[in-house]
Amino acid sequence: ENITVKVNGSAVDKYDYDRAEGRIVIYKSDVTGDIEINADGVPRTYTIIFDMQGGSGGTENTAATYLQSLAAVTPPTRAGYTFGGYYTEANGAGEQYYSYDGKSNKIYDKTSDVTFYAKWSANSYTVTLDAAGGTGSGTVTAVYDSDMPEITKPVRKGYTFGGYFTQQNGGGEQYYNADAVS
Repeated sequence: ENITVKVNGSAVDKYDYDRAEGRIVIYKSDVTGDIEINADGVPRTYTIIFDMQGGSGGTENTAATYLQSLAAVTPPTRAGYTFGGYYTEANGAGEQYYSYDGKSNKIYDKTSDVTFYAKWSANSYTVTLDAAGGTGSGTVTAVYDSDMPEITKPVRKGYTFGGYFTQQNGGGEQYYNADAVS
């Protein structure tokens, strides 16, 4: 911090500065006119830690200067999820400081190091169900990392339903069993 004290335009060297209280004391004998006090402080810089909440590849931490704009960061990625920004609390709770693209329109208003938490939204996918000539073909909307939605078991005369698979004729990964349950 740089503090200048002037009386009638002339610098005064005899004063006490109490940093903890933010108080400047000028000796009575030096006060002979108008008093001018200028104090230039250096804004403090803090560290923001980014908790990616299961994501990876993004900026891990960055420096932030009090009451200054926040620099853009590289957003993390996570398979099956869309990044929704960084917040002051987990799961998208609290105040948002960074948007989905890693940019911020905020100034850093904290007076300490902080951790910001990634918000993730599970992606939805349209899944086409091919009943191979039976009833029940169509689409369902599946949410990543969630159970498949309920369906009606398809029917085809002369056949027994064996489930829905990722490949024809029961090949690949099974998503619905013979009872049409995921």
